[in-house]
Amino acid sequence: MGDNYSEFFKSLSGLDIYVIDKESEFFEKKVSDELIKCYKKKNDVSLDEAINIIINRLSLSKDFLSKNIKELSHSEKRILKYLILFLINPKIIVIDEPYLYLDYDMKKKIRLLIKEIIKESKKTIIIGSCDSDIIYELSQKIMLINNHSFLYDDTKKVFESIEVLNDYNIDEPEIVRFVRLAREKGINVDYTNDIRDLIKEVYKNV
Repeated sequence: MGDNYSEFFKSLSGLDIYVIDKESEFFEKKVSDELIKCYKKKNDVSLDEAINIIINRLSLSKDFLSKNIKELSHSEKRILKYLILFLINPKIIVIDEPYLYLDYDMKKKIRLLIKEIIKESKKTIIIGSCDSDIIYELSQKIMLINNHSFLYDDTKKVFESIEVLNDYNIDEPEIVRFVRLAREKGINVDYTNDIRDLIKEVYKNV
């Protein structure tokens, strides 16, 4: 988070690194052609099987594959980048604003997909966002960039310190603000980055 992290991300693209940035550059005419070009076979999963898995995960129509890329909306181009990510299976994933252009339902699907990758693989995922809620929910470590000064620390440790957030001009995540205000009112609620866990805490302590 912080100043000019998008410029920093542009310098990261390279071997075995896939960057989902804010640009929408593709080289083929159709969605299916772009996916074929990017596919890297893994674990004996065929191209058709790999595409079907991610198409089903994101609840996309098979017609999406035959669309002309130039006619795609900003949201559809963003989704195509996630399809490519799944197919090339890089060791390092860089995502600039994970939910950019996506509607509410697709945000939920992408959120679950990212969490699944974090939980089940040993990949490094670097996420940049101006939205503190996104960073608090998805990251384990955070780098704050502010006027050429850097702070690198555990995400929860940083976001749960109102002093640090003020120093770096970072918005307090909504879930953190809720817990802090509850504690100020004498309600013993633990910090968590999962809204479901927070709901359980509230029911247990109120």
